[in-house]
Amino acid sequence: MVTSHCDDDKYFVPGGIGTGTLEVINFGKGLCLQVLDCYLNKPFKLHQTSFEDDLFFTLTYCITPKTFCLQDSSGKDIQIDNLWDTVFLCNRADLKFNILPGAAVKCISIRFTKQWIEQEAVHVPPGLADFISWLIGNDHPVFYFESHNATEKKMISDILNSQEKKQSNEFLFLKSRIVTLIDEFLKKSSQRRFIRGTENKSKYELIIRQVAAELMNNLFETLPSLTEISRKFAISESTLKRNFKIVYNKSITEYYLEKKMASAKMLVSECNKTITEIAYLFGYEKVSHFISQFKKYNGCLPGLLQKTLIKQIA
Repeated sequence: MVTSHCDDDKYFVPGGIGTGTLEVINFGKGLCLQVLDCYLNKPFKLHQTSFEDDLFFTLTYCITPKTFCLQDSSGKDIQIDNLWDTVFLCNRADLKFNILPGAAVKCISIRFTKQWIEQEAVHVPPGLADFISWLIGNDHPVFYFESHNATEKKMISDILNSQEKKQSNEFLFLKSRIVTLIDEFLKKSSQRRFIRGTENKSKYELIIRQVAAELMNNLFETLPSLTEISRKFAISESTLKRNFKIVYNKSITEYYLEKKMASAKMLVSECNKTITEIAYLFGYEKVSHFISQFKKYNGCLPGLLQKTLIKQIA
């Protein structure tokens, strides 16, 4: 992005284009954070040209997803919406990003090199290591959408708050959040049973991922029935069940409850609500039912976890 001037690692958008900043923070060789926070009064195009050497990956979280539009090498526009608010790609993908004018634009991008992720992969579980090897060795450009989960949302919030507060230990704090984001993203990606090569991809994958995003947007409600979901996405119940299992390696109910309890754990850990309040917030009429589900998926009682955290804070 063309900028009017630079203050340390913060670049300012020139007045003719809009207002705002692009902050770039390097965490040593191979790892970089970019935080874009601006308002544009005209369309802005970002073109990533494909490269053959020096492989690196970019993980972008669109905080304002509807202000971004992608254009692939065929010229087809892909509108980013709330279902797909995360973009992951390697620098071999020939893509054009269009930032739409007239709205606040905010996103964070994490860039890491092949060498960096190879070093980080030394101590990861075998399944995750295999997935990282696939990313690095894949002959085709890697590019796909995702939706961020509760853990990622918390890390993103911490990064943005840290940018505002400018705390003294900001560098190490930010790096820990960034590494957690990369780890969480790659971990959930590696759990997909399908291989992302076009020839092996389920033709229902995009619909299934939309279903998953819909479930994520309804964690504070009761789980919609299979009939309701299938009607909304124009897919038969049997096809929905079978392909959801293929993509996520678990049933819709298992996936929903796992995400619901992960989100509940985040709220319990914040220690500013009672267990009863959190249970009602997630749509449980009986607190005992919430507690049993929490223990099943998180391995501990919510009240005990909260008491332990409060003692540590005190």
